[in-house]
Amino acid sequence: MSNNKMFENSIDRIVWMLTVLLFLSFSINNTNVNGAYILMGIIGMIFLLDAFQYGGRIFASIGSYHVLILMFAAFTFLSALWAISVSDAIEKGTTILEILICMSVLYFHYYILNNRFEQLLKAVMWGGYLLAIYTIINTGFSNLIATIISGGRLDSSFDNVNTIGAISAITIVISVYFCLYKKITISNILIMVSFFGNDCMW
Repeated sequence: MSNNKMFENSIDRIVWMLTVLLFLSFSINNTNVNGAYILMGIIGMIFLLDAFQYGGRIFASIGSYHVLILMFAAFTFLSALWAISVSDAIEKGTTILEILICMSVLYFHYYILNNRFEQLLKAVMWGGYLLAIYTIINTGFSNLIATIISGGRLDSSFDNVNTIGAISAITIVISVYFCLYKKITISNILIMVSFFGNDCMW
């Protein structure tokens, strides 16, 4: 595959778009009671697409990382026997399992790609763009401008404002990287919306 070609086939393109959606969903579904189902649905689609494209090879990347995280999740569930809050222990154990499943599926897909570094960076960048846009819509542009001018701190109904600000800052850094070392495209103008999202931190 040519290094100038980002996607080898349509399945890789679909998986990349699902990765962007997955990254975005981690934030916007943070307070959604059905957020875990949405995340598992997205990762399930990625798994099925990879299973169709690569077959049984998708299990070849299972290693010590998966075993150790699984042991950690098992210990967390076991801690419910002596924990003050049983529900908290079960919730944390479930979260660790969700992270293991998500990262395992994504690890396999991107590990075998020649241009995985660029694809992952662009997935994070576009996820950051969409998160900033969602934040502006959710907050209201006039309210956002008024808060920035007054030097106040933005509120968010769907995620911690520090998280939104940190993601926006990372998005800006990645955008600058592509502008400096790759090529400037029309989509880079979206870096401006990330500056608004970055104001969530201040």
